[in-house]
Amino acid sequence: DWIPGDSAKADGAQRFLHVQDRNELPLEQLTVAEILAGAGYQTFFAGKWHLGG
Repeated sequence: DWIPGDSAKADGAQRFLHVQDRNELPLEQLTVAEILAGAGYQTFFAGKWHLGG
C-alpha cells in the first residue's frame, strides 16, 4: 500500500494505509528515540501525517 499523490487521483487508485495495516510496535519495544534519550540526546519528529480530509 502507498499514500496516493495527484497521479492516483487522476487514475482513480484507492491505495492507502488502512488502520489494521499500521504494523504498530509492541509497547515494550524501545524506539531509536528512546534509546538516544537514555544517552542524553533530545529527538523530535517532523513530517506529514496524512490524516485525511
